[in-house]
Amino acid sequence: MKKTLLIMAACVVSIAMFATDLTGKRIYINPGHGSFGPNDRPMATISYPNLASTGMPDTCGFYETNTNLRKCIELRDRLEAAGAFVMMSHTEGGPWPYEKVDGEYPDYTYEHYKSLPDYEKYNRPLLEIADEAEANNMDYFISVHSNAATDGNTVNYMAYFYRGDNEGNHVVPGAIDRCKRSWYHAFECRSMDGLEPTNYDTRDPETSKHILADIDFYHSSYDATLPSSGKTYTGYLGVLHHGVPGFLVEGYFHTYQPARHRALNPDYCKQEGIRYYRGIVDFYGAEPDTKGYILGTVKDEHNAFVHELYKYAPNTNDQYAPLNGAVVTLSTEAGEEIATYTVDQNYNGLFYFPDLEPGTYKLMATADGYKPLHRKYQTVVVEANATSYPFLFLEDTAYVDLSSMYVDYPDPEQPAYASVPEQFNLKEVSMTDNQAKIKGTIKRTIQHADSVFMLTHEEDGTAHIYVLNNTTGALDTISTVGIVPVDTENPGDFLALSDIAITCDNKLVGVNYTRCNYSDDVVEEGYKRGTTRFYIWDDFFADPVEWFTSQFSSNSNKSDQGYTMALRGMSNNCNIIVTGVHRYGNGARFSLYNVVNDMLASESFFGYQLGSGLGAEELAEFEEAEDGVDFQLTLSPRGDKIDYIMDAEKMAPVEFKVPESANQDPIVQGGINPELIGLKFQGASYFMYAGRSMMVTPFQNEEGFVAGLKLFDITDGMDKAVEVKLDYGFFEPYGAPTTHASAGAYVDGAVLNLYLYIDGLVWAYSTEGVQQPIVERMNALDLQVGKTEYDYVFSFIANQDAPYAAILFYDENKEVVEQIDIEAVKGQNKVNVAIDMLPSEAKTWGVQLTGAPVPAMGMVADYVDSTLVKPFAIVNTHPLTDQFGQLYVMEAGGDNKGVSIYDINMNKLNAAPYVSTDAAWDAPRRLAVASDGTLFIAEYSDGHSGIYVMDPAQPENITQFFTGTRDGAGVISNEGVNVGASTAGISIYKEGAESKLIVYNEDFGSSLGNILIYNIGQEDGSIVKTWEGAPSEVYGKGSNLAGLVNKNGQPILTDYGFFVSTLRYAGGNNSYATSARYYNFAEECEFSTHYDAFAPYVNGSNDGALALSNDQKYLVLPDDNNQFVVFECAWDEEGKLSVKYVESFVHNLGPVHQLSFDYAGNLVASAANHITRYTMPTADNTIVIPAKTALADAIPTGVEDIQKPATLDINAPMYDVLGRIVDKTYRGIVIQNGQAFLLK
Repeated sequence: MKKTLLIMAACVVSIAMFATDLTGKRIYINPGHGSFGPNDRPMATISYPNLASTGMPDTCGFYETNTNLRKCIELRDRLEAAGAFVMMSHTEGGPWPYEKVDGEYPDYTYEHYKSLPDYEKYNRPLLEIADEAEANNMDYFISVHSNAATDGNTVNYMAYFYRGDNEGNHVVPGAIDRCKRSWYHAFECRSMDGLEPTNYDTRDPETSKHILADIDFYHSSYDATLPSSGKTYTGYLGVLHHGVPGFLVEGYFHTYQPARHRALNPDYCKQEGIRYYRGIVDFYGAEPDTKGYILGTVKDEHNAFVHELYKYAPNTNDQYAPLNGAVVTLSTEAGEEIATYTVDQNYNGLFYFPDLEPGTYKLMATADGYKPLHRKYQTVVVEANATSYPFLFLEDTAYVDLSSMYVDYPDPEQPAYASVPEQFNLKEVSMTDNQAKIKGTIKRTIQHADSVFMLTHEEDGTAHIYVLNNTTGALDTISTVGIVPVDTENPGDFLALSDIAITCDNKLVGVNYTRCNYSDDVVEEGYKRGTTRFYIWDDFFADPVEWFTSQFSSNSNKSDQGYTMALRGMSNNCNIIVTGVHRYGNGARFSLYNVVNDMLASESFFGYQLGSGLGAEELAEFEEAEDGVDFQLTLSPRGDKIDYIMDAEKMAPVEFKVPESANQDPIVQGGINPELIGLKFQGASYFMYAGRSMMVTPFQNEEGFVAGLKLFDITDGMDKAVEVKLDYGFFEPYGAPTTHASAGAYVDGAVLNLYLYIDGLVWAYSTEGVQQPIVERMNALDLQVGKTEYDYVFSFIANQDAPYAAILFYDENKEVVEQIDIEAVKGQNKVNVAIDMLPSEAKTWGVQLTGAPVPAMGMVADYVDSTLVKPFAIVNTHPLTDQFGQLYVMEAGGDNKGVSIYDINMNKLNAAPYVSTDAAWDAPRRLAVASDGTLFIAEYSDGHSGIYVMDPAQPENITQFFTGTRDGAGVISNEGVNVGASTAGISIYKEGAESKLIVYNEDFGSSLGNILIYNIGQEDGSIVKTWEGAPSEVYGKGSNLAGLVNKNGQPILTDYGFFVSTLRYAGGNNSYATSARYYNFAEECEFSTHYDAFAPYVNGSNDGALALSNDQKYLVLPDDNNQFVVFECAWDEEGKLSVKYVESFVHNLGPVHQLSFDYAGNLVASAANHITRYTMPTADNTIVIPAKTALADAIPTGVEDIQKPATLDINAPMYDVLGRIVDKTYRGIVIQNGQAFLLK
């Protein structure tokens, strides 16, 4: 019974396969071309160049004959295996006359070649082929070719031709359907980032641009009568003059040189045949191939390939050097080796693995002189009836990455907190007049660091290049010796030097302006065919040399090339674009030149649509009539490798991308609103500031005069430009006739320098020494939660306007489980949230606020009190304590010593200062607050030495931290163990169980240690209030840590070590006694203010204060010049500290006794008569404040007045918290009928 069932099942499968194979289908295949002669598209390749004897390659080189035959034989074999009846027009190629005849090579002209023996055997007349296909009642006809344009052109698309026209006349029924089914499969390997780069087309046959009617494409047709049937057919392509439905396919352009190098690989040709086979199977609904294939490349990961026979399409995989001889290994996903493939020597990098079972495989590649794959294997997924096209890249063992060293728009070295504010305040630094020193009118300025390069032209076109140092005022001339002068006998040779650019490795580049032609045949009478010349200055003050030349004409019969240029990259590897004004319509195309290893590697074109139509419904072509004859290309700073900016006298700056393929329009990214700047001047300059892309430009007033500078943040696009206000004083509009106006920028740290160039005049402005607009750090206070029967009621106070705010909800692990966004808040805020809208795991909550970036330090509050003689102050930064935000001030001078407490508004909460209940203080010093709110107070005197603690709930209760007996030197010991001593500085690191108290000890001495650490956090998270044993850790025991001679200072603990400051007066910062140092736990000094990199900025440290920001990024030291000296800190993965100087901010407070940071990140300074708060710069002015009160502890509020709300009707009017109407797609809090709901 079981055996019978198996036999029956097998029969069912067999019948199903038979019913869906190609049995009975009659397929005719015509491999295009058949010989090895001049008409068979002989094309030189690197490995098979043209022979001197014939002017053609030998038969191993590229011909359509051999490559098309390989494709078609594979197609035939597949079809016959599937049961089809197949006829081919020919199965061999020839003849090939290798030998001389009577001592001479034969005449290789086309006419003579046709007379060679057996020519007709391989080159049958097209009508004979057509007749044979129809006479044999074939069902499907395919003629396989490759296409051609000008050799070296980057055009490369696939095209299908059927006989007939677009109206359906003369079309064989079924021909178009066959094209479409085949197109989908044949397109598989094609895209601009695919194995075979293709120009402007899609895989979808319904939208393809290249399924073509031959009559319409060629604009011609003729009639041909078949001898066998006597039928007459009308069309253009001779091989299609029959009634068999089918097509002629051009699989690629063999004039695209990388494509013909691929075609030298027989396996590559076989794959093309397989793709045609899939289309036929698909058309007939036959059983598809159950196997899959891998066809990929191995290439150099970084280095482009340069050869006169290998012009590639820019920005494609073809730019990378193929690795001849590389070995690729195929393995199963488990790592079992299946096969290897050795890449040929034909500069294609191809490898091929056929007939694979679907699944996941691994690839490994090796090549001499190359590192293995970054990952040992690259995974590739194989699917049935499909080919996978992986790219493998290997890195040359000699490769050196210079990308981080050379960047077109480098991010200037700036403090990490640097940000673009809403306004920059600047001052005029200088105004210089160079008009008498320069010849001609300025055409282009290029800002380069603090200098500007100026290209000028005299009336006769003579060019000059000047460089002006804006810092020193020095004006130098750049050599133009070696520039080919204008050909006065050629009216199309316009300027010997038309534009300049600077590479990212600091080489000056120039280009001439001339009329180029597509070929010699189309040169106008009286003109000469022009040559675009590119020059390079290896040194700014060397003579230029001719870099490379080109007669490329942007694919136009006549094009004025080189009026303006832009360049991206290093001098030995860059892209250059120039304008090419098409003189049959005066529209501007763009020519793109790729330079690799200082050689021209490829050239292509794109254009037009860019100009005056921007902002209209449709883009207009850039034309001189609409946009002006004076236009300027500039590199975009926005980071993409193919972004440029076009500006013209009648067009505001427009940003565009280079399209993926040639002969496409530039991809417009957007343009700036011309109403913001006017249209007259093309002198915008671009730069980076705080990671943002910036544009500075002159602007014109209504009278058309230069009215000053404008600055824009264009990071999000030119069309989304945000103006950054500039306050640089009064600028009188320049009313004199102006031929040139431009702008420049130079960033030096946080300092912004802007320049306005009007003809030969230069105005310089700078932010240096100018107080920038003061923006406060965001903060939220008084977080409260109430509860009604149905809602939670959250309230808080925002210290200033916050454009973005949110309420966060946390689970018991402090993970955010819900977030409710609030669009904008300010002042007192109240938000109702329905209880049933929150997830059950929400236990606690908090508030997140985001404000404008803080661009610079600035005083935001100054509490003045003449009774403060020597105050030490610190803020409670622990939001889960009742005292969060309170300020503690220890008055250490005069007779009224003690602690005063202030609220956030500096209202004093106690009339008389709190004092110790143990003993009177003599020299109280710095303060620290633990995570439970306990205040720790350092005492420096010997008679009352130690540390005191104050209970925040009972501030009158202040007791000694150390248990033991004090000796005359102030050392406190307990049962023979030294516990503590006189203490000038303390701080607390971390919270709860991890809390550590670090102490700068005076009396322990060299035998007892400088720096002491007490682990005050207990396992349950509480903080110990007394200490009776030895310190947890001791540093500097046995000898003082270097530089710590004066023991009056501030210690600060980190994960990897500690900072320590000491009191040093002006001139006292040296190796013996140092203002501040950092030691790791091995007691190795990793930072000292006396080091050469820092000493110029630090003049003492009176009164030894020091603070480290909450995120440990910024260290602030008040020196004896009334300055806050700011350093930026970072630790590497191994805990090694690196420090760099950021800035010095003048405070004029006199000696600062204590510095600390509040929770928001503001700097709090205490000095005689002053408690002052400074905002600290940050690019991200965001704060998250957890609330102390949990949701479960919410206080009931007005329950008796609350009625159960109606159900939210999402189709009825709803409003957000700002009163704006919203619809059901809105997410957040909405108001309806006086009730609040949360839409999630």
